[in-house]
Amino acid sequence: MITGDDIVEIVDLKKYLAQEFEVKDLGQLKYFLGIVISRGPKGVFLSQRKSVLDLLKEIGMLRCCPAATPIEQND
Repeated sequence: MITGDDIVEIVDLKKYLAQEFEVKDLGQLKYFLGIVISRGPKGVFLSQRKSVLDLLKEIGMLRCCPAATPIEQND
């Protein structure tokens, strides 16, 4: 995974890495370590919804009731 705001540097790094290693450019990141990454007009959004649902299903709590958390969601 390569990230940054300098496109020229990113391209140069990709070229260098391709000379040293066998690499594959998979395009923009969409999923990484159980985190879904999506982009919108307001920025980048990260979600672990699928991982949480899989965990709840595994431990038999898929139908549990939600509880309030101390953190407010930033819309």
